[in-house]
Amino acid sequence: MEQKSEHPIARAIVAYVLEKNLKLYGVRDFKSIPRISVKGVVGQAEVLVVGSNYLKEKGISIDDQRVGELVDSGKTAVYVLSNNRVLGAIALADIVRGESREAITRLKNIGIKVVMLTGDNRKVAEWVAGELGIDEYYAEVLSHEKVDVVKKVREEGYVVAMVGDGINDAPALLEADVGIAIGVGNRYCYRIS
Repeated sequence: MEQKSEHPIARAIVAYVLEKNLKLYGVRDFKSIPRISVKGVVGQAEVLVVGSNYLKEKGISIDDQRVGELVDSGKTAVYVLSNNRVLGAIALADIVRGESREAITRLKNIGIKVVMLTGDNRKVAEWVAGELGIDEYYAEVLSHEKVDVVKKVREEGYVVAMVGDGINDAPALLEADVGIAIGVGNRYCYRIS
């Protein structure tokens, strides 16, 4: 499914599959769907790749100790589903790049409050925030909920500049005073109000 997506995480998953010489299957009717992730048809089966929030919304439970251990260790799990049945899970680990740490430090040194807004679980968000020295974070926030957080921060009197994925974060990028979209096919997009 991820070979059709433009999302950076999707590209990383495909790169891993290719590195391991695993087989890629053809995907038809691919769609990127806000709040779900992606779906398409492989063979005769509709397949979805989703996050844990989708599973919660649909009442689908995971009873696999390995997945629990991965999440508890600060990794994010995405799930492969067909017919509302979990076929597998992919563990994603955040790697803090040196330039990210440097950028956060520079912003803080000039008096800018840094807030992280992520769909990742709390353990991942807490780890990343700690690694980068981020002032405040919001975790497990769905794409459509990010607008509300941006509004809240603006109501606290801050001018908000948001950097996000141009696909999933578009509404929140538009709500911010400055929206900076980063994604495949995009350069930097600015909206200043």
